[in-house]
Amino acid sequence: MNQITLTGSDWSLSFELAQAERERDQAAAEVAERIAVMAAHRDWMQAEFASEIAALKNAAERLQAANRAKCGGEAQQEGAGGEHWDIPRPQPRRPNRSAERELKALYRTISQRCHPDKTEDVDLHSLFFAAAAALGANDVEAMRSVHAEMIGRGTARRLTPHDARMAKLKAKLREAKEAIDQARQQLEWILCSPDWHSSQQFAEMTEKVGEEAATTMMRAAFLQKLMQIDAQIRAVTQLRPTQWAHGPVTVVFGSGWL
Repeated sequence: MNQITLTGSDWSLSFELAQAERERDQAAAEVAERIAVMAAHRDWMQAEFASEIAALKNAAERLQAANRAKCGGEAQQEGAGGEHWDIPRPQPRRPNRSAERELKALYRTISQRCHPDKTEDVDLHSLFFAAAAALGANDVEAMRSVHAEMIGRGTARRLTPHDARMAKLKAKLREAKEAIDQARQQLEWILCSPDWHSSQQFAEMTEKVGEEAATTMMRAAFLQKLMQIDAQIRAVTQLRPTQWAHGPVTVVFGSGWL
């Protein structure tokens, strides 16, 4: 039965991998928890303020329609005074996804063979640096050339058991670090999202004044936003002021009402 001798580098890399996997799991759990908080708050908002949300959407659509009508009328007036040239804007080039995937796949293959941590052959190190340069320049042809040269040198040899074990540990560590980076990006997006801000504001209001008062305050905020949009619509279309209906809460907003 073959015995495997673990070196200091094995223990060090294994410890680093264990730490990274623990950090990855904690970050993933935090992301899941915050997403659950946002989802619960969004579901409650849609159930509690269904009519207000519908009125806001309707008002936003009417404001967009008014702006489009105004811009169309101004364009017609401008065209009546002289020639109007519609200069097409250049469209951004879409990245070649297949070429990008090939570039990264070739780089990983070359890195597994030629990285200074994987081999002591200085000639192979030069291939790794050339591959890194091609990756930085997004040059697929250069990366293919480096890969072909690597194959030509017969570098696709079998690794020793120690090298294979180290390569496996390093691959797992790289995957764990990539997952950590992805989780951090998700957390950053969550903390900047309107849903998260809304959920935290409502939680703070509930803690200060209670859930019923906080709900009333949020309903008043919806009403204030509707009045702001209605004022913008009147400013665009130069309509007469909104008529207030009987009662302290019900307000007529053009064709919609709250």
